[in-house]
Amino acid sequence: VEIAKCIPWLTKYIFRTIHLDNLGKRTPNTVMWIFETADFKMWVESECGILWGTGMPGAGKTILSSVVIDHLHGLAQGNSDICVVFAFCRYTEAVPVRDILAGILRQMLERYPVVWQFVSAMYELHQREGTEPTQHELFEILKQISTSGVFKQCFYVLDGLDEASSETQFDILAAISQLPINFFITSRPLPLLKDVVFNARFFDIVAHNSDIALLIEEKLRRLPALWKLVDGSQKAVIVETILQKSLGMFLIASLQVDILKTCPSIESIQDALRSLPDGVEAMYAATMRRVENLGRYCVDVVKRALIWVLYTAESVGIDDLRHAIAVRSDNFAFSPTLLVDEDNLLSMCCGLITIESKSRTVRLVHYTAREPLLSYLSTTIFNPQEILASTCVARLHQFNLHNYSNSKCNKIVDSLLLAHPFLKYPFDHWVTHARLCTSLPSTVLQFISHCQRFPFREQSSVRDANLPIWGWDYLQSIHVLAAYALNDALSVKLANAHGHEIDVNSKTANGATALRLGAEFGNLDTVKLLLDVRGIDAACADAKGWTPLMCASKRGNAEMVKHLLGVLDTSNANAANHNGDTALLLAASKGYPEVIEVLLQVDGLDININAADNAGRTALLLAVRMNHVPVVQQLLSIPELDPNL
Repeated sequence: VEIAKCIPWLTKYIFRTIHLDNLGKRTPNTVMWIFETADFKMWVESECGILWGTGMPGAGKTILSSVVIDHLHGLAQGNSDICVVFAFCRYTEAVPVRDILAGILRQMLERYPVVWQFVSAMYELHQREGTEPTQHELFEILKQISTSGVFKQCFYVLDGLDEASSETQFDILAAISQLPINFFITSRPLPLLKDVVFNARFFDIVAHNSDIALLIEEKLRRLPALWKLVDGSQKAVIVETILQKSLGMFLIASLQVDILKTCPSIESIQDALRSLPDGVEAMYAATMRRVENLGRYCVDVVKRALIWVLYTAESVGIDDLRHAIAVRSDNFAFSPTLLVDEDNLLSMCCGLITIESKSRTVRLVHYTAREPLLSYLSTTIFNPQEILASTCVARLHQFNLHNYSNSKCNKIVDSLLLAHPFLKYPFDHWVTHARLCTSLPSTVLQFISHCQRFPFREQSSVRDANLPIWGWDYLQSIHVLAAYALNDALSVKLANAHGHEIDVNSKTANGATALRLGAEFGNLDTVKLLLDVRGIDAACADAKGWTPLMCASKRGNAEMVKHLLGVLDTSNANAANHNGDTALLLAASKGYPEVIEVLLQVDGLDININAADNAGRTALLLAVRMNHVPVVQQLLSIPELDPNL
């Protein structure tokens, strides 16, 4: 039971889904050459070592990685002495090193429960403290596992290292290369990183003509009209021509076959073969010209789809994408009559996007398409983030999330978000896109102004394992602006009241004020802005007794604490929440000496250094228990401290 709880807690990233998608896209019997190479044979039979394959874009590196993973799983089947884990770096989603390590550990727990003995203590500790394991902790556990003798061989496979940030590239190599494991890597050539793994053995990943020919034949067979149109010799000509034009790249060969889809006759096929473009950039340019020839409506649909694939904060599913682009151009409102069929959408995009078979998420056909497509869109679309933000809030408004009335059960909100296509993404990311706009779009401002009970998931630092979790709160417009730190709009709202009184101390359903929300989420500029408003109540507590000062203290934001103390008296500075926690106790328990120093040095305030929470724990006791040595030393230097309490 504990293992089952720990697995999703470690990380949300499930690399197995990517692996299975890759295998589903593989043309049968391709890239088998890797297993006949001397380098691979030597590597797989050794107890440890690094084998690094490099190749140009489109050479089939990712498929090769998954074929290797599948081969290693075959070796490990029925053999508990062999461990096989893997990770994928994708340009579409920057996965931190911590989550790569957590994803590897997650796989180990899923496939090899014996490693629980190395994980259980860490899991129990973080469950008690309401925290998450650090990158260093995860690495140390992987190190313990690899040196424990539990496995005779540990195989790690890492694909697409070049698609990660330069910092991630270095850190993940520096970490995993320290382990006594068999490490398999694929990437474009990265000469600057060779010194990090000086003992690695390198080999070239080059698409073999026989493999590309198999790919071409497989794709042609999936075009029944064209397949029936040509005879055996003509098929051979098609394969040979595309093979020559592909320049050794699966990617180009695949897109070139797509060009033949619409050819109605032998002569049109011959014309298309004669004009096939050479090289990646020429291939993308030719594909975009095909899009432009589809007609105004289709071009508009394709551009909308590409905007979402290129600019989303996280990958979206095909149903989400279909609903995201089925909106009216004047008000971004969804219309079911604008929905485009999945197959039609893929056809209109001329092979530029693909759907991952297992996850159903949409992505570009290859990361090399990103820059050409961004350049293509920039000539006609100047505000992509405004389009995305406006589409998101229009969808939220359609489901009345600006004034959500059903709050009897918090789970109902989650159920609603998951029950409808393209609703969870707008809810999670409308602010992400709004912030990337030059200024907030009028559609976003209008949506915020209508907010009376906007559902807001509280996931802040003031919620820990020792406190009741609110889950959902419901915000008015001023709370939305403060919680998301939309300070320009908040400033305008406060300045342009035009004689209408704005209740800056109005409370959310859970009793939080705008100031408390700003402090809770570390929005210093928001807090400073609100503190300048006449009538602001800086000591106003929520339904659980949390004040802005407590939130700032628990976050460790010394500057924010200083600003808040400037408007509070001694009684408010010593106020306790329903657990008995004061600002001082919270700072001590989290180990923030800078905050404690600010609390104790403000003129005119007498902070109770010996205050205790409902469990009788003083600041000193909390600091000792959490092993915050600098805080313990700091507190012991204060004459008023009673160490015997």
